[in-house]
Amino acid sequence: MTESREFPKVIGRYVLCDPIAAGGMATVHLGRLVGSEGFSRVVAIKRLHESFALDPDFRAMFLDEARLASRVRHANVVPSIDVITLDREALLVMEYIPGEPMSYFTRRASHAGQPIPVDVAVSLVTGALHGLHAAHEARGERGEALGIVHRDVSPHNIMVGADGVARVMDFGVAKASGRMGQTREGQIKGKISYMAPEQITGRGVTAQSDVFSAAVVLWEALTARRLFAAENDVEAMYNILERPIQPPGALARGVPVALDEIVMKGLARDPSERYATALEMATALERSMPRLASSEVARWVHEHATASLTAKTAMCERIENDRSLDALAESSSRIISAPPAQSSTAIRFATPVGGDATRAEAPPLTPTAAPALGRKVIPTAIVLVGAAVALAVIVTRRPADAIASAPSAPVEASAAAPAASADPTPTPVAPSSAPSSSTTSAHVAPPPQVSPPHVAATSAPPRRAPPPREDESRLFRRD
Repeated sequence: MTESREFPKVIGRYVLCDPIAAGGMATVHLGRLVGSEGFSRVVAIKRLHESFALDPDFRAMFLDEARLASRVRHANVVPSIDVITLDREALLVMEYIPGEPMSYFTRRASHAGQPIPVDVAVSLVTGALHGLHAAHEARGERGEALGIVHRDVSPHNIMVGADGVARVMDFGVAKASGRMGQTREGQIKGKISYMAPEQITGRGVTAQSDVFSAAVVLWEALTARRLFAAENDVEAMYNILERPIQPPGALARGVPVALDEIVMKGLARDPSERYATALEMATALERSMPRLASSEVARWVHEHATASLTAKTAMCERIENDRSLDALAESSSRIISAPPAQSSTAIRFATPVGGDATRAEAPPLTPTAAPALGRKVIPTAIVLVGAAVALAVIVTRRPADAIASAPSAPVEASAAAPAASADPTPTPVAPSSAPSSSTTSAHVAPPPQVSPPHVAATSAPPRRAPPPREDESRLFRRD
C-alpha cells in the first residue's frame, strides 16, 4: 500500500505502524503504546480516513464509537483503550486481538464450498450474541440505560481470536440515546445485506435488529452461501423484505432440526416473532447443542489461518523489538513536552506615552505556568531595578562633575582663596598692575581673618554642589 510509506509515525504517545486492514471509513494499524520506564505494548489503532476526519458529522460519529465502546465491558467485546483527536487525525486505540475477522473464514468456506463446522459456527455466533447483549444492557455513569444498538453486525465486525473467543467490534454506526452525531434523514447506516427489515424501512431499530443480523451471520456460516446476495442495494433490500428464506439444513448437511428452528426464529421479519434479546437466542443455541470449548475453537482457527497468524505474529515481534521506535517516540515526546519559548511567557515592556514611566505588562498566566514564570520574572525585575538606580545615580552626579572640571577663571580664584586662608605661612603678593592709592611696596598677606582680595571675593562664591537638572530628573520620577 502506498499509504505505508509514511509509517512509522508518532501521534501522541503511540507509534503508528503499517496497516493491517482497511474499510470504507477507517484503516486499522498495528501500533505501539510507549509509556514511561520502558513500558510498551502492541495495540490496534483505528485511524479515520482524512476525508472523514475533517467532516464534523463523521468525526462526531467516530467519537461516539469510542464513548460507547468504553461503556461496554465484556469478554466478547473488543476493549477500547484510548481516543485521540487532532486537527486532521482521529484515532481509536483498541486492544490488539491476534486473529482474523469472521469474514476471513466465511470467505474461505465459500471459495472451498466447505461450510464452517456446525459446532464452531454455533460457538462463534453464541459468543457474539453475549457481547451484543452486554452492549444492549450497557449503562451510563449515572446508571441510565444507554440503549445501544450496534446496527452493523456482520462477519466483518466479529473478531475471531487465536484464543478461540469471538468478540464484537466496531460500534462506529451504533445508535444510542444522547448520541453527538445523529443520523441524517434518509441515511441508512450499516451493510445492507445484514440489515433487519425494520432498519431498511425506517421503522426504527432495537436490540432485536441486531438479533436478526446475527442470525444472518449464522445462516451463512452454516451454508457457506450468501443469504441475501444481490447485484445492487435495491435488489438486496427486496430480498430482505420479500424473498422466501430456506432453513440452513435444507442447503447443508449436518445441521440439526433444532438449530434450523433457532435460526429461522432469529430471521423472522416481524420483530415480535423473533427472540426478545440477544441473550435469549444465545441461551437457545447453547441448549440445542453443547458449546464447544475455546481451546477447540482455537485449534480450528490456527488450522485454517496459519499463514495469516504467522505473518501478524512476526509483525508484532518486529514492532516489540524495534528499538528505533523507542527512539522515535522519545524524540517526539521531547518535542511535545518541551517548555514554551521564552517569548510566550516573557514580560512585555510598554512604550511610555505622554511622559509616563515605563510599565511592565505580563500576559495572563495559567495556574501551571505561574510558578515557572515567577522563577524567571523575579530575578529579571531585581536586575532592572538595580540598573535603574545605578543609572539615576550616574545621571545625577554628571552635572556636578562637569562643573567642577570645567576651566573657568572665577572658579579657580574661588578655589585658591580658601587654600590661602587655610595656610598659616605668610605669602608674598606680587605688585598689582592696577593703580594704587598710597604705595607699591611688598607686604605680607593678611591673616585668615582678613578678607580675600576684592577680585576673588566678588567673582567666586563658596563652592557647593548644584541641584540636579529639572529636565533630566523627570525621567526617573513618577508624576
